[in-house]
Amino acid sequence: MPKVLNVGGNSKKIPLPPFYAGWEHVLLDIDPRGNPDVVCDACTLDTLPGATYDSIYCSHNLEHYFHHEVQQVLSGFAHVLKPDGFAFIRVPDMHELMATVVERKLDIDDLLSVFSGGPCSNAPNCGPIDFNNDGLFPDTADIDNFLSVFSG
Repeated sequence: MPKVLNVGGNSKKIPLPPFYAGWEHVLLDIDPRGNPDVVCDACTLDTLPGATYDSIYCSHNLEHYFHHEVQQVLSGFAHVLKPDGFAFIRVPDMHELMATVVERKLDIDDLLSVFSGGPCSNAPNCGPIDFNNDGLFPDTADIDNFLSVFSG
């Protein structure tokens, strides 16, 4: 059975995309309150056994890291992925976010939405992460493409 490592997924009550049906779901989170299988900061994935997972699923977690930590997290993804594994990464659509901010005439500190995890403002934690330097924020990506941006 293939294994997926859900990085920063908070709880197994939050469903994975349907194509992961039948996969072993291993939840990794820094917060033990969601009862993860692995309590770990994604910056330290290199301390886990290598080449263990067929896929990494990381939805709306990567943008919470500081810019200088992103390469470390992505290198950790590469470390725990099997050679033929893949990463499914979702990050915010900053174009859509900014269009909403303009449309609603919001200020940077205005409340945008309230989710079960708390409020979401327009002020990003560490700024938008534009991996391709082209203003586009990919919804999914291949780990090698991400790492090539950082390794030159």
